Amino acid sequence: MEKMTFNDKLKIMCDIFLKKHKKTLLKYELVSIENKLKNTIPEPLREFYLMFGEDLDLLKCMYNIASPKELNVENNVLMIAKEYQNVCCYGVSLDTQKPMYFDDSNNIIRTVNLDIEDFLIYLLAVQSTQYLNCIGTIEVGLIEELKKCLIRITKDDGEGAVFCSRDGIIAVVVKNNIFISAQNDKVMKSFENESGLDIDFL
Repeated sequence: MEKMTFNDKLKIMCDIFLKKHKKTLLKYELVSIENKLKNTIPEPLREFYLMFGEDLDLLKCMYNIASPKELNVENNVLMIAKEYQNVCCYGVSLDTQKPMYFDDSNNIIRTVNLDIEDFLIYLLAVQSTQYLNCIGTIEVGLIEELKKCLIRITKDDGEGAVFCSRDGIIAVVVKNNIFISAQNDKVMKSFENESGLDIDFL
C-alpha cells in the first residue's frame, strides 16, 4: 500500500466523487455542532466531514450518512449512518473510537472489524455503487489481479477492503464480490482493457 495519510485517501475519494463542485464544511461549523452534542467528534470523522460534510447527494445513497447537523449520541455512541432500507445502522463508540453495528430487527450490537478510518473509506466506497455512473462486479477470487492495477487504501484485503485509482475507479470488497465503480463509461472501459478483468456490468 502506498504511504498515505487518511487525509490523502479522502482527497483521492473526493477527486473521484466531486471534482470541482465540492462543498466543504468550515471548522467553526463543526465546533458549533460539537458544542451542541457536548462531545468531541473523533478526529477521522472530523476530517471526513470537513471534506464531505455538505455534499448531501453523496451522503444519502446506499447508506444515509448523517450530515454533521444530523449527528446524535445514543448510549455514548455517535450515530453516523443507516442503511437505506433501515436494516441496520452504524455508530462510533465515543469510549473506544471503534465503529459499531446495530441490527434494527433484533438489536444485535457488535464492533465492526475495521478501524474508524477504514470504515469511513468503506462507507464512501459503498456509496460509489449508487453515486457514480458506471458500476460492475468481479468475483472476490480475482482480488490478486485487481491489486496489480489499483491502489489499496485500507489495511486488509478482506471484506470491507477498498481499492482505487487516481483516474476515477473505486473497488470495494463486499462478501463474495468486488464492486467496481467509475466516474464514466470511458474510464471503466479503459480500466477493463488495461486490467484484463472481465467485469460484469450492472
